[in-house]
Amino acid sequence: MDESPFEEIPIYRGKKLADDNFMSKIFKKKGETDFQEVGIFKAMIDVISEEDKLRYDTKFAAIHKKLPQYFVDFKDQDFLQKHNCVVRLYIIDAGDLVDKDEDSNSDPYLRIKVGHVDINEKDQWQLDEPNPKFYKSYEIPIVLPGASQLTIQIWDHDDFGRDDLIRIMSSE
Repeated sequence: MDESPFEEIPIYRGKKLADDNFMSKIFKKKGETDFQEVGIFKAMIDVISEEDKLRYDTKFAAIHKKLPQYFVDFKDQDFLQKHNCVVRLYIIDAGDLVDKDEDSNSDPYLRIKVGHVDINEKDQWQLDEPNPKFYKSYEIPIVLPGASQLTIQIWDHDDFGRDDLIRIMSSE
């Protein structure tokens, strides 16, 4: 069986404890954290120039049964010059999401932000699903260098009241 091209990234809740904090000195070892794994994020993210997108799409069509393994050669490009690029994002699933509803599992949906683009999938929430299957792909135009921070949020849909943020992942 071939190795999956998707990276599995654990999702944590918590923070690194300050080494100079009084409570840390008493109860925790230096550099210790209170991180707790709360889920898994699976993704493959690819950034390509618009020029290479045509070549990429042709190559992808030829090998449509396999996921793309394409990398742009930037060594001869000027990184201070602005380039129109495309972030190609594949989101498959999430696992072991924290329950945000009082008497049931969360109703998750995605929200994705890159630069000035904000994609809100609120209308595609999944009822009582701690292990949602998203099976989504996105092509998001960006300009590099520029505002290019990628943020992926998983929200819990609520019929009454405000929706709750379950998890946030960022390319910071």
